[in-house]
Amino acid sequence: MAIEIFSVTVFTMYDQLSYATFIALPLTSWGREYYVYTLNSTASMVIIAGLKPVSVTVTFRLTSTDTNFEYNGTNYSDNSEMVISLARLEGFELSFCLHPESVINLRGTKVNATWPVGVVSGSCKTLHKSPSCSVPRYTAEASFEMILPVEMFGNEHIVPIVPDRTTKGQVLIKATKKTSISVKTVSTERQTNEIEDFERIVTLENITQLNSTDGPVQVYVAQYSQCRTELFGGVALSLVVPNNLFFCKYLFLIFTNSRNARHYVIVVTPKLPDGRFKFEMDYGITPDVDWLESYTDFDQGYISVRSGFHEIRSEGNQTFGCYIYGQGVGIEKSFAFMHPAGIAYSSKYCITTLTTMRSNDEKDNDCDGFSEEEYYDFEDNDFDGLVDEDVAEKVAGSHCAGEGFCDHVEEVCFAGCLPGYQGPCCSLLKNFCLNNETCNPVNGSCPNGCQDGYYGSCCLLECPGNCESTCNVVNGSCDKCRENYYGEYCNQINNFCLNNETCNPANESCPNGCQDGYYGSCCLQ
Repeated sequence: MAIEIFSVTVFTMYDQLSYATFIALPLTSWGREYYVYTLNSTASMVIIAGLKPVSVTVTFRLTSTDTNFEYNGTNYSDNSEMVISLARLEGFELSFCLHPESVINLRGTKVNATWPVGVVSGSCKTLHKSPSCSVPRYTAEASFEMILPVEMFGNEHIVPIVPDRTTKGQVLIKATKKTSISVKTVSTERQTNEIEDFERIVTLENITQLNSTDGPVQVYVAQYSQCRTELFGGVALSLVVPNNLFFCKYLFLIFTNSRNARHYVIVVTPKLPDGRFKFEMDYGITPDVDWLESYTDFDQGYISVRSGFHEIRSEGNQTFGCYIYGQGVGIEKSFAFMHPAGIAYSSKYCITTLTTMRSNDEKDNDCDGFSEEEYYDFEDNDFDGLVDEDVAEKVAGSHCAGEGFCDHVEEVCFAGCLPGYQGPCCSLLKNFCLNNETCNPVNGSCPNGCQDGYYGSCCLLECPGNCESTCNVVNGSCDKCRENYYGEYCNQINNFCLNNETCNPANESCPNGCQDGYYGSCCLQ
């Protein structure tokens, strides 16, 4: 089975006034632990279960310790918990987008799941009046991102700078413990910040580079117009990709829309000793890169592009960061969106070194989005070119067919059950005794015999298929055959071929036709 690689970019529009975009994180890079934060008072959070049922615990960190809200009749406040049970491929949404009166801001809310999940966080506000870059007008505000699990946090980040230098930039940082970070500002000054209250989000302005010395962090950048008095509307919110997740080639889509906007590709590259990165774009075209001022450790530039599909790669396959930025013009200047063009995804739940594989380890050993989907049989059960690389635990005492492997979460045997067994991991004995009576496990007999169609020890064997209904409870011989069949076990077909020749069972035809008065398959009619 061929597996095609693809990416998904999500575009959201509110009231024809505001766009929000994000890259969907692939299933193999989902995680069990997240930290959620939102930009304004209309918060939204979506949690998505994958291929397994999952229990999720949400620990709320809100705008302040006296903030609270009600959901499904239960009141939640800062530091309170919500437990959610999700079925396979089910989603959960907590949104205040349709309740502008609710002043709720998620500022470091923690998500813990028993199995990897996907998480989207965002903010939205529609039809409220606030100053734009020209005249006060009604606008809408939207910002959404599919956030990274904790295991994909990074230690080094370069914050992308947008082409429109009239915007303000805020960097939002989430650490999982007390952390010291070294940052550079737009003026290239270096400073050190201590993240003490790591339970919540730390916000800094005009940061271009960030290094965390004590542990990985998650970083987002919010670009918004100078003429806005609040961090609302026109917000271009984007994940800042850790440097170790840069890639050498990106394929992306610039969304076609009716808004009056300019679109750019922002490239972030390490500093080269002999010059700047060179790029190839769209089938061999060398793009014009408008480089920004040079920094000590890295370079940044932008390329103006039109809507449609594009490809960009670096010369020599050197890794770099790549972002998509859209900025309105004129009266629409407060409208903007931003997102990474892609990420070199990775996850601790995806292990490619087969020597580290363990059965029942709850890890995706072959990076195909599934775990424990194979059983130990020296065959490629999932058609990925690998053999027995992602096996489940062999359940002791089970009655699974094949090598006896059972999915311990779904409780389903991969090769089905041995005859006469059913239920979780084939642990239950089927019952075909008459009147559903209990079989004597010592001698294998049912008190009053078998149900029609069954025979043998504990009535676990089915009568031959061509028996009329019942068979001998000891040896399975038929009491009566279906029409056109005969023999002790009704496994022989009456022969009405011409000259008593043998019917071909493959095509049910007689070599020289039928005896007079017969026709059809094997001359049985």
